[in-house]
Amino acid sequence: MIIMKYCMSLFCILGCTIATAQTTIVSGGRSVSCILPQSICEITDTKEAGDKHYIGTKIELFTPCYAFDGSWYSGGMAAVTNGGAEMEINYFKLKVISQPSLPVYPSCNVDAETPDKGFGFAAGVNIQILAVGSMDKARYAEAAKYVGEVYETYSALTPIGGCWYAGIIKKGTKIFLFPCIQIKKYEQNETSPPTDSNEPITGKFTDPRNGGSTYHTVKINDRIWMSENLDASTFRNGDIIPEAKTAEAWKKAAKEKRPAWCYYNNDKRNDDYGKLYNWYAVNDSRGLAPEGWYVPGETEWLALTGYLGKDAAKKMKEVEGWTVNVPGCNESGFSGLPGGWCTYFGVFSGIKGTGIWWSSTRDPGNTAWQHAIYSSNVIVSGTAYAAQVDKGTGLSVRCIK
Repeated sequence: MIIMKYCMSLFCILGCTIATAQTTIVSGGRSVSCILPQSICEITDTKEAGDKHYIGTKIELFTPCYAFDGSWYSGGMAAVTNGGAEMEINYFKLKVISQPSLPVYPSCNVDAETPDKGFGFAAGVNIQILAVGSMDKARYAEAAKYVGEVYETYSALTPIGGCWYAGIIKKGTKIFLFPCIQIKKYEQNETSPPTDSNEPITGKFTDPRNGGSTYHTVKINDRIWMSENLDASTFRNGDIIPEAKTAEAWKKAAKEKRPAWCYYNNDKRNDDYGKLYNWYAVNDSRGLAPEGWYVPGETEWLALTGYLGKDAAKKMKEVEGWTVNVPGCNESGFSGLPGGWCTYFGVFSGIKGTGIWWSSTRDPGNTAWQHAIYSSNVIVSGTAYAAQVDKGTGLSVRCIK
């Protein structure tokens, strides 16, 4: 039977090189024939009489399709090539016109999962990407940024041969299709040891809010810092933090001293920088930071910059992403990005040139402390900068434990 599906917004991260052979997987002691994602096939027969009109239809698979019972294939999601309609495949015979090959580079990671003791992963499993396979080096260079990232399986993630898997995964509200990846099951709060005595100790943890956001962390001077900006849209107790989508909404929240957040320029495409929060969100009793974490105050910020010394800004700045003048080296692992800010009046400024983070230290007036790194020759020494700004300003947030 073919079940027509609603159109799902997916984008393919990576492809592999073209070959012509199907692959066979050994799982639980039995052989299973597999047709890979991105294969072009023609339906030559159907088991159900009511599906016979599909014979001759050409389809493109975007999840693996398996033959568990003779030559009848099932279990794949596909799109009709001439019409774009999506479908679920059950009990077909398929003629493969073209399909990607299994990647031969890189080799299997020592921690990679294999299907020898079980077949695939169910939906809702946290996995970490160990490698992304392709012979196309230009595309592989782009895809390599996903290596080490943690995702949740959106639907069954299934093997396509050796240590390679394919399927649909998600992070928060974003959905991804990976045709060929190596993975391992991910345990929360894993920490990786340094590869060199001079390198920072890094790790990751998962915040259960927003569907399970994963953050990178770094240990600096015996404290664990997030090495990326907070991107939460709810407080720790689950209450929603209002998004201010216009300058008027932002000013109203500031005037009424209510929590709010926004993306830079109110554009979700800037979410790589995290969200900008006003200080009322930072100071809310419901808790902005994840469980076990908190927003650093003046004591923590000054300890950080004091420990890093006169070149603190250079050591805290990410190597790339800063558009002018003084470059960073990110020696500390803080990975500071220039996410800019939003003024009390809802005006945005500073993206790619300034990174500014809130301090949680209280002030009785209308201002609060912030700590900034500028990409400008104005700060000749390259040191980090602290000052007070209106509590209605929108700034980035880092957390510490």
